[in-house]
Amino acid sequence: MTVLAGVKRFFRDREGLKAFNAIPAEQRNLVLYAENEGYWTYFEPVFEAWRQRSDSSPVLYVTSSDTDPHLTSPPPGLQAFCVGDGAVRTMFFAGLEADVLLMTMPDLQTFHIKRSPHPVNYVYLHHSMVSTHMIYRPEAFDHFDTILCAGPHHVDETRAREQSAGLSAKTLVEHGYGRLDAILAEGASGPRQRPPGAVPHVLVAPSWGENGLLELHVDALLDALQDTDLEVTIRPHPRTGLLRPDVISNLRSRIDKQPRFNYDDQPNARDSLHAAD
Repeated sequence: MTVLAGVKRFFRDREGLKAFNAIPAEQRNLVLYAENEGYWTYFEPVFEAWRQRSDSSPVLYVTSSDTDPHLTSPPPGLQAFCVGDGAVRTMFFAGLEADVLLMTMPDLQTFHIKRSPHPVNYVYLHHSMVSTHMIYRPEAFDHFDTILCAGPHHVDETRAREQSAGLSAKTLVEHGYGRLDAILAEGASGPRQRPPGAVPHVLVAPSWGENGLLELHVDALLDALQDTDLEVTIRPHPRTGLLRPDVISNLRSRIDKQPRFNYDDQPNARDSLHAAD
């Protein structure tokens, strides 16, 4: 990013923060913070449930992505603001005044994203069903007031962490996993009927990280799959694209040469999931 682009971005983000701060404090009942538009799929069930129970003030949606479609086409009852992912976002968190802030980003208070001095109920929404202590830092959830738990393991693990670290007890909500609910509802009509003679369709949708499937073995994976008669869709985790664009570039260049290979860069869309055998 050039210096000029960085300056323009700062002023754009600052305008987003000013617009948010212009909302009267009594209307800031529920604020959602999203790192990017890919997290809306986790917020949406909460938003819909909230709107069914409350027709008063709008839900305020703060995003770090200037391409988030909610900035231009928010659903009824949602008011969106962009604060970027730099200094203005840090200012947003540092001075936040709201009743509840719901977020999917862990490690509150650990790095530069701090709790506000104002009385805010910080609520963590698990965007993964995995264990709290296998892929996260030990203190990842220590500074939240409330946790929306995807399953009983989240309750047990959070209580064990509180006891071992001498932390105060959080409010734990047996919330479930809205994304899974949506997938099950969409598949309620039964499995997809494959046309006669169609080859099996395989979806490869791995997680991310230095030991991730695509990060370590993308070429071996594609070599193995291209020698089969399968139709293949590969859907990388968004973090792979963010942290390892070289992996994605290599992946795309190889997929484009294979007529039976497809690339899915829509993490919220579930079409490739339901289309796979």
